Amino acid sequence: MVKYDQTEDEYVEKFKYSLLSKKDKARFPLNDEFSLHFTEKDIFSMKNKNKIYILERLENFGTDEDKDVYKHCDEGTYSIEHIMPQSLTPHWMQHLGPNYKDIHNVWLHRIANLTLTAYNQKYSNRPFDEKKNMVDAVIVDANFNESETDIDDERDTSGLSFTRSHLL
Repeated sequence: MVKYDQTEDEYVEKFKYSLLSKKDKARFPLNDEFSLHFTEKDIFSMKNKNKIYILERLENFGTDEDKDVYKHCDEGTYSIEHIMPQSLTPHWMQHLGPNYKDIHNVWLHRIANLTLTAYNQKYSNRPFDEKKNMVDAVIVDANFNESETDIDDERDTSGLSFTRSHLL
């Protein structure tokens, strides 16, 4: 920061300026840009270390209970679950409605459709209502609290995914 005027005065302001003045790929996005691109990004296809990092940060955000997501993922205890499954069953197609192909294509690998779970095999392609109501299977759900939304009244369609995207 000294390079700007050979002093350490107003270090924080100079630091902000240096970050905000970057161009092209090196530039930092504005908050709205980041939010939009983050919710639309294909998270599932990212490098494993990057998607686990994102899910770990969401899982441990704002809580005193720090879950060791990395350890559980490395040991195979946790895996990434698609809430709307990768292979749609007839039930899911009906549930999503006549635009099921478009909805599936748009939302499949976005953050709103991904969660960590220790019960991926058990969840499989089950309907959303079954997944969320399974007695012994709890989705490690990136601090997404169902009581904070009208999740019980919504289907796992683009409407629900849109709600989850903005909450995350």
